[in-house]
Amino acid sequence: MPVHLSGLELSAGELIHRCGAIRPEHEIDPFSQRVDKSTIINQTEAMTAVDPVLFAKALADETRQEIMKRLCCCWLNVNDLVEQMEGRVNQPTVSHHLKKLEEAGLVDVRQEGRYRFYTLNQERLTVCCGALVTTFAPEFQATVTPIALVNDRADV
Repeated sequence: MPVHLSGLELSAGELIHRCGAIRPEHEIDPFSQRVDKSTIINQTEAMTAVDPVLFAKALADETRQEIMKRLCCCWLNVNDLVEQMEGRVNQPTVSHHLKKLEEAGLVDVRQEGRYRFYTLNQERLTVCCGALVTTFAPEFQATVTPIALVNDRADV
């Protein structure tokens, strides 16, 4: 089943290939970092409160869409993104777009020394898309198979 993100269609093989291209220095063990209780609470609140307008605004910019594609399945810092975008976008602009994506909850951020690394928050993206369907296409919602059911079928 192809995955769609802003006009980009990836087959399962392409997605696996893309996710397999993670550079080792950007891999993270989620259990190796200490997270305080307030961080967990703030992230939980952010996951439940979906602002469709903020989400749509975050997706409305082509540069942000490209950044999201590059952050799928890997952790990158601002300099990595600037390098991958081959100078089409400068560092302050990339930082601005990352801030907008962070405000919308569409990227996860981790601090490593003086560098901040970002990755696409795929769960949040899915929740926001679901909220859009619920809000603006409630009749269509009944015909959409929840992701949890698709994942359960894949395990069989």
